[in-house]
Amino acid sequence: MMIRYSSIEEFYERLAEAHDQQVQDGREHPVTSQGAQARADHFREIAARARRSREGGRQ
Repeated sequence: MMIRYSSIEEFYERLAEAHDQQVQDGREHPVTSQGAQARADHFREIAARARRSREGGRQ
């Protein structure tokens, strides 16, 4: 099954949401949970950069 995204921003936002869910599940070791949260934040930043780039560099 192939999942299609309308934009790179949507891809990274969904990836961040998946990592947020991993943190909320709470079954992970605290260090792993912190890593998942850091990755979620990183993916959101990538999505924001892609959005700004697409919009012509406006911030």
